[in-house]
Amino acid sequence: MAKSAEKRKGKEGIFSLIGKSFSTYFKNLNLALPFIFLLLFLIIVAAVFIATITPVTGTNVENLQLDPATLGMVAIVSIVLVLVLLAGSSFLSSGIIGMASEIASKGKTRLSVMFSTGGKYWFRFLGATLSILVIVLVPFLAVLFTANKFLYDSVPAAQLIAIILILLVLMLFFVFFAFAPYFLVMKDMRVFASIKESFAFVKKNYVDALLLFLILTITSILINQIPYVGWVINLLLLGPVQALVLVYFINSRK
Repeated sequence: MAKSAEKRKGKEGIFSLIGKSFSTYFKNLNLALPFIFLLLFLIIVAAVFIATITPVTGTNVENLQLDPATLGMVAIVSIVLVLVLLAGSSFLSSGIIGMASEIASKGKTRLSVMFSTGGKYWFRFLGATLSILVIVLVPFLAVLFTANKFLYDSVPAAQLIAIILILLVLMLFFVFFAFAPYFLVMKDMRVFASIKESFAFVKKNYVDALLLFLILTITSILINQIPYVGWVINLLLLGPVQALVLVYFINSRK
């Protein structure tokens, strides 16, 4: 009895974890650096795409439709840049988790942790991300395709309700795998082991995990409504806080 009460006591509340994440982040603002690097990386990739494609296609979009050779060039460049984008974002994302994990355990971190963690885990992180996309999106697309056949002639309101319900189910399902990248880095796991660990972890803490993701998602949507600076707040404030709160959440419910 005492043991179970102690176990419940050890589970820190969601809002307490969020508050702790904010206060911890303000003491470790260097956690924002990987997010700044990620933004710069995205800008560079976009600039390279435009600089590479524009001399070939010009500004006339019809060139893409009329010239197969041009279309092939655009496709090749796009594929290469997507691969670079996936690799770079995986490197930075795993580095963010590494820094957040060190902050949670030691109270501070260094930028070098981003490079060491990113270099070690980027490939596995990419594999986990792609695997989760397949696991989640394949059933989602199958359901969406089936629903579309039945709702093709229905009124727009019914179609909208169906889409909302499908998206809700998708989110309810996605939560089971959302912690896989964190387990991969924090526990040095392989891809499928981290996915299984995430599923088992969420299965034991489903209500809390779902509540946490709902709070983070709704907060992000609301912040994005702020003109001009909403995306900056999401990037430099909510992003680091989210990384910390997910690490704290895992540690508090081991």
